[in-house]
Amino acid sequence: MDVRLFGCNNGLIARALSTRLGPQAVEPYTSHLTAGDLISGGLAEATDIIIDANPERHGGYVGVYRLQEVYGYSDSSWTPML
Repeated sequence: MDVRLFGCNNGLIARALSTRLGPQAVEPYTSHLTAGDLISGGLAEATDIIIDANPERHGGYVGVYRLQEVYGYSDSSWTPML
């Protein structure tokens, strides 16, 4: 199943953070989520999240990784994802 990690309205990260932070959260804030947090926030039948790091297959390289943790920092003008 294909899912979106990023996206302020429909990504797994945003959904998981919305249940943890609530409307009272004030930026800037940091976050730490595990794969279990993301799965419980919208992937009821999943047990793992696998990422295809090279979906275009340039050079025949396949990079598949199991997501374990997501760290974030959010500010009104800058929100990098690690």
